[in-house]
Amino acid sequence: IVKNTQPNELDDASGDGIDVEENSIVNLNRVLIEGNRTVGIVTSTYASTAKAEINVQNIIIRNTFEQKSDKTQGLGLWVTENSNFTITNGLIENNRMYGVLARTKSSANKTVFKGENLIILDTHSQVSDKTKGVALEINNNVDAEINKIYVNNSRQSGIGAVTFADETKINLTIENGYIKETLPQESDNTSGTGMAFQDNVTANIKNCFIDKNRFLGIYSAVFSQNYD
Repeated sequence: IVKNTQPNELDDASGDGIDVEENSIVNLNRVLIEGNRTVGIVTSTYASTAKAEINVQNIIIRNTFEQKSDKTQGLGLWVTENSNFTITNGLIENNRMYGVLARTKSSANKTVFKGENLIILDTHSQVSDKTKGVALEINNNVDAEINKIYVNNSRQSGIGAVTFADETKINLTIENGYIKETLPQESDNTSGTGMAFQDNVTANIKNCFIDKNRFLGIYSAVFSQNYD
């Protein structure tokens, strides 16, 4: 159990529940991550040759608060730079900005995210600017496989996949999903889409029910001239 981690007193930053970095191998089973700040679990590597491997089973990540210093973030799970993350039987509930974010900064890095039996509920806006509130967001150089996912009461998008860094590509497979009742982005009352894919994304969607969302059920677009 990891609960109620407080920010650094020097600058009111961080307060993460679990932070996994350089060349770590971590296995977790039957875990409660609750009431922390900034991010419930974050993985990252700073050296280009470093990697992190994390396997998590039977986990609850909930009630992550925003970073105290600037009122940003509040994510449940953030998987980034050269991480290989597998989560099985996860409840991710009542977090802010993103329930789950899998992202790399550039094409120089690669992240792999696998999830099975995931429930992501009640993802709220970022406190500082009332934006986002996405249950599952994937950005840039990421391979992601999701089997059995239920998403309810998110904002802006239930599931989003977008590349915004040059020469990056997302490969995404989702099977057996139920994406329900996505609300508009709080800052401007726009969107509320069930699934959204943009630019260099290959998405394979099987056996999914997209129910009672707003604006669009599924959205796919390419704006960059670099991609087909």
